[in-house]
Amino acid sequence: MGSLVVVLSGSRHIAQLPARHKFSVNMMNSFYVTVSVLAFMACSVSSDIAQVKYLGGITFLLKDRCPEYASDFEISNYKQCAENEILHTQCTTDRLKTGDKLTVPTFTDICSAVCWGEDVKKIHDCPYNGRRLDGKGRAGSSRVDQGLAD
Repeated sequence: MGSLVVVLSGSRHIAQLPARHKFSVNMMNSFYVTVSVLAFMACSVSSDIAQVKYLGGITFLLKDRCPEYASDFEISNYKQCAENEILHTQCTTDRLKTGDKLTVPTFTDICSAVCWGEDVKKIHDCPYNGRRLDGKGRAGSSRVDQGLAD
């Protein structure tokens, strides 16, 4: 028959599977790690997270408003900012080794970024305003619903 692959989680033995299932096990492990990380993020940042659709119809979970631990002063500053600023999705841009740039949304708006303590020199208005799925804020760009070209 084939060799066996033992899948371990910490020090606990979960299963013994034929080697031909190694790819499936790796995919399953990747799935569980991804779900665990997302669950941890949702629990650790249970304050204000907004679902924002961006280019290609991809939904991002972005920090919104102020974190739970924000002071009354910070919350007051956020509210004043939100009343006076044009709220536009905030992005960060990194340069890849190929020289190309990768731009990714990080905050729902500039006021949220400031309240979360982000260095505003490291972020900028996204090329297209994301569309919040909760209906708050401006309408967002219709471009975010279009598929990405291959």
